[in-house]
Amino acid sequence: MKRSASQLILSADGFMGIINDEEIKRLEGERQFGDKLRPHIKQLLVQMGGFRTKRLREFASRLYDLAALMFYLENTVSMNRRTVPSLRQSKARYHRALIQVRHSLTHLVKAGKIVQMEIDLGLKKNLLDLGSPRSGLLRLEKEIMRLECMMAALIKPDLRTRKEEQSAALFPWKFEHLDLPANEGSNAVQSLVTELLEGELKRFTGNKVSDQGIYRFISGFFGAVGYSVTAGNAKTMLYRSRAREKQSGSLSG
Repeated sequence: MKRSASQLILSADGFMGIINDEEIKRLEGERQFGDKLRPHIKQLLVQMGGFRTKRLREFASRLYDLAALMFYLENTVSMNRRTVPSLRQSKARYHRALIQVRHSLTHLVKAGKIVQMEIDLGLKKNLLDLGSPRSGLLRLEKEIMRLECMMAALIKPDLRTRKEEQSAALFPWKFEHLDLPANEGSNAVQSLVTELLEGELKRFTGNKVSDQGIYRFISGFFGAVGYSVTAGNAKTMLYRSRAREKQSGSLSG
């Protein structure tokens, strides 16, 4: 099951409750974060002409939540990449174990044929019971197959190989994966935060701020959390986002 970050921001009641210790260390206190954004917020207020203090506080709190969300998403994407090697190693070990169990089943069938020859010569049928070991091995085979498929299903879909995709499809449960590309060098998190930030800005300003003013504020926001994103970068990310939405809409229509 995929969960988009847009769904995450709508469903979570404040991101400070879901980010972990590593993310909290990266995120400054709300006051220090606000100090870095103050000059950029002042520029917004000048263009707006007037504002209510309560709305400004809510907006500032929402910006802090967005910063927390960004670190949460980045850590999640990074963890998705970091866990792939260990999941693949586990899957390979389970596959080797599965091969050995199947060898045992093959040898057990051969043993059964030998025992049957002795039964034909007069050996009591119940003296050597090969049925129970076979049932145990079949249960073990099924369980190891399930675990092997689970390792593939735990890998984020866009990081799976074709064989891993086939294995994951055999696993009965569908794990929830964040619907963001996890490949190295992707700026999907920044693009998403830019989209969400634009929405927050338009709600707060009542569309009284120019597009250039919004791009400059987005640049200032990223600067406050330690990233170099120019106003031009922000404009490009929003343009590409709208193009993707338009293309998605035309395909679904």
